[in-house]
Amino acid sequence: MKDFTKEFQFKTSRSGGPGGQNVNKTETKVELIFDVQNSALLSDNEKLLVIKNLVNRIADDGMLHLSSQSERS
Repeated sequence: MKDFTKEFQFKTSRSGGPGGQNVNKTETKVELIFDVQNSALLSDNEKLLVIKNLVNRIADDGMLHLSSQSERS
C-alpha cells in the first residue's frame, strides 16, 4: 500500500451556506491538494488515469484540488 501523506497537502476553511451556531467559528471544509505530475508514488499510467478522470478538478497550476464540506454542525 502506498503512503501518500508526504505528497498530499490539506487546507481547512469555513464552509459556505447555512449551518448551526458554529458555522462562522469552525473550519468545516477540507481541501486536498495533490501534484499529480510530480508524484513519486504514481506510475505514468496512473498519472494519466488521474488526469483523464479528474481533469475538471485540476487547476491551471497542475494541482489536483478535491474538497469536502458535507459534514457540518
